[in-house]
Amino acid sequence: MEDEEAFEESLVYDTDFCAEETEIPKLVPVDCEPPAFSWVGKMDPKGFQFVASKRGVHYYPLDDPAAVLIRREDFVGYRTAAAAQADGKIPIQ
Repeated sequence: MEDEEAFEESLVYDTDFCAEETEIPKLVPVDCEPPAFSWVGKMDPKGFQFVASKRGVHYYPLDDPAAVLIRREDFVGYRTAAAAQADGKIPIQ
């Protein structure tokens, strides 16, 4: 039990990377570079309001921080939520 407590106390939670510390850290801070695998900066999202991964079940608003984690090769864009739902995707909660 003491070992577990010591381990927990040794953990460092870094919420101050690429951005100022916030109460609720975002998945990918806005001022960070997107991951190399991301579709961001490699595809033109013009006309799309929602995005999803071909392999996933959820769709995201284009500006959702988690949307940058979609791989370029899996990117699917949707003009409307109805179009994403018609493709079998469900909204992220």
